[in-house]
Amino acid sequence: MHKLSKHVGDEETAVEWPNLFYRQETTGLDRLVIAPRRNPIGLLTELAKYIEPEYYLLYVLVASRGSSLQGRYQSPPLQSVDVRLFLDDFAGLLEHDARHHFWIGSTTTGDLLVYDDHGIIYAYGPLRQFEGVLTARGLTSGAFSIPSPHTHHFHDAFDDDAERLLSRWEWVRSDLQPSD
Repeated sequence: MHKLSKHVGDEETAVEWPNLFYRQETTGLDRLVIAPRRNPIGLLTELAKYIEPEYYLLYVLVASRGSSLQGRYQSPPLQSVDVRLFLDDFAGLLEHDARHHFWIGSTTTGDLLVYDDHGIIYAYGPLRQFEGVLTARGLTSGAFSIPSPHTHHFHDAFDDDAERLLSRWEWVRSDLQPSD
């Protein structure tokens, strides 16, 4: 099962990211844009070690397949062990299903990791430390783009996990933002 596929002629194939990253200037702070070929949740877990605790998670449900309302679901403040256990428990859903975006942020700094519905990670915060992690994991610096056209996949095999995720804590729900 894959989260994203690209169209080549009449064929649809899974997107395999090139294991690249690059630094991008934004209107705010610079960020890293990261396209890991494998194990993006393992990479998120490792990058989160460089973010100041306490943490919050934001689960942005953009396509609901069950009884949950679309929206932004923010966790209560968490410790690193809570984040690690959550990522271990929901890695399959987060990696292979495109119904959501997922954030890990610091409640004390602006440090933030965003894992989007394409499987791309956006990292804000200690960029040099993040780059060290990426290089150690075999990613190299280089540009890439999201294929167009492409298709997002929502798998019924993950419906129960998505419902279970939203029952994990007392999430605070808010409406989707235009950028979602």
